[in-house]
Amino acid sequence: MFRIFTRYENTVILYASDHGSHFKTRNRDAHLNGYDDYKRSCHDGCLHVPLVICGGPFKGGKEVTELVSTESIPKTLLALAGVDVGDKMIGENLLDVVEKKNHNRANEVYAQISESRCGRCIRTADYMYSVYAPGVNGGEAAASDVYADDFLYDMQKDPWQLNNVVADPAYADVKAELRERLLNWIQHAEGTRPTITD
Repeated sequence: MFRIFTRYENTVILYASDHGSHFKTRNRDAHLNGYDDYKRSCHDGCLHVPLVICGGPFKGGKEVTELVSTESIPKTLLALAGVDVGDKMIGENLLDVVEKKNHNRANEVYAQISESRCGRCIRTADYMYSVYAPGVNGGEAAASDVYADDFLYDMQKDPWQLNNVVADPAYADVKAELRERLLNWIQHAEGTRPTITD
């Protein structure tokens, strides 16, 4: 009994998923390239996945509401094993997020969308902005030099992401800022800076 307890005390359990599922409620828009895909979308039903970490320094039953990416899981696991990879890997050590070590941390997530479309998106606490590559099959191409607006949701007014305001003139400044931030993410992750059009 003591031996089992000791192993448990020295174990970190991590539960996650690679995607959410919106149960085929978002698979009829105009840019699907023929795919009937229910897990590759910019919407929270796909992007918001369960993530539970327990053990080691992750104790106490704390809920963290900051936006984080599954890209950070490998770096976090390595850090828990005592391996500091610095900036040699993407993502962040999620323990730093829990302990609020970086006060200048951007509370946003970048995602690449494939198969259903060739797309990119950025999710912040207040907005979700997504683009797609016109005429590009997301099952055949991984990236594009040109993207166009697809979705913009005001998460404070529309947390269910039902009212796409991407063409609403009232959100022109918001869209311009999010577009620049998305381009910065693409450049950081992919090493290129494409064009995004209205």
